[in-house]
Amino acid sequence: MINHLSSNMLLTDVLKDMKDHQEVIRLSSKITKRVIKELQIQRGFGMGMFLEVPNYLNNHEAVLTWVKEQLHQIKDRQLYDDDSLYLALRDDLVTHLPSHELD
Repeated sequence: MINHLSSNMLLTDVLKDMKDHQEVIRLSSKITKRVIKELQIQRGFGMGMFLEVPNYLNNHEAVLTWVKEQLHQIKDRQLYDDDSLYLALRDDLVTHLPSHELD
């Protein structure tokens, strides 16, 4: 009986983690597209250094990777709507970039 309960709890945790991962993928894609469009980020290279993600990523991939990392760190993401998360992450991302990166 205990093993069965333990297995059910483990399965529940795995399903919860999968759902959370899917939500991070959905949100990160949505937020990244908006950030790239609003800040007019070119596909080139160099932002990875400022965002502390691998330098071999192009700027769009670097932003996506950074956004995913940030979303994973936000506890209780469900308490925020997508627009609030977008604004918070966009504003935080801008603080990591030198001003000329946004020209």
